Amino acid sequence: MIKQITDYDAVTPDGTEELILQHSNTTLKAIDVFKCINDFDEVVSNNTTDLLVGIQSGNVKITLAQLITHVTEHWGYDVPELVGSGLGITGTFYPALCVLSSTDVAFIDATIAELRCYRFNGSIWSLVGSGLSIVGTGYPALCALNETDVAFIDDAGAELRCYRFNGSTWSLVGSGLSIPGIGIPALCALNETDVAFIDATIEELRCYRFNGSTWSLVGSGLSIADIGTPALCTLDSNNVAFIDDTIEELRQYYIKYAYI
Repeated sequence: MIKQITDYDAVTPDGTEELILQHSNTTLKAIDVFKCINDFDEVVSNNTTDLLVGIQSGNVKITLAQLITHVTEHWGYDVPELVGSGLGITGTFYPALCVLSSTDVAFIDATIAELRCYRFNGSIWSLVGSGLSIVGTGYPALCALNETDVAFIDDAGAELRCYRFNGSTWSLVGSGLSIPGIGIPALCALNETDVAFIDATIEELRCYRFNGSTWSLVGSGLSIADIGTPALCTLDSNNVAFIDDTIEELRQYYIKYAYI
């Protein structure tokens, strides 16, 4: 009987690259571990907050955390691999991407200047519907508000906008908000209505809100001096991670007005 995954001597791939747990002369494939879960008395949780879920039979228990940790450390799940094949998009310069769903992404760049949706079917990428030309696009920033709507801005048009994809075409939703004098921008969504914004010229971290037809500034911004090209991403509905290529310091900022 397995007491702990760590009691086994080695984890080795066999000829078909299936995971093998080996102890003395006994081997057990990982697939058999999962198959035998049904043979155990119950699925138990030690702590629902920490999600320490395990399988138990009598006094013997293997936690899911132990299984995942051991497989990750010994079987190379932490090594990135190319999935399927890539799709060439010739002429791309300074692109921006955001996730619409588990298969779909929104894309735009500063040369082709066309907002598009691409879909990955598990092996290949393809264009979905038609793109929307946004003439004169400079350095763009893009983030998803939900599965159909994206927030967009660039340093040439300098207007924060919402675009919607209906499955075949893109369209502008409501009106844009002019933010004159911006440099290279960065955007990330805090929730379905609010975005965090910063750029390389105004150098102020701000929150903007979209009510379905217009954008407005929420609260006041935070000045961050000497910004180069910035990057932002959402940690949760009130916190963002920030870095740029001048200050070169990874930071967390709290957007306290996100729900006001």
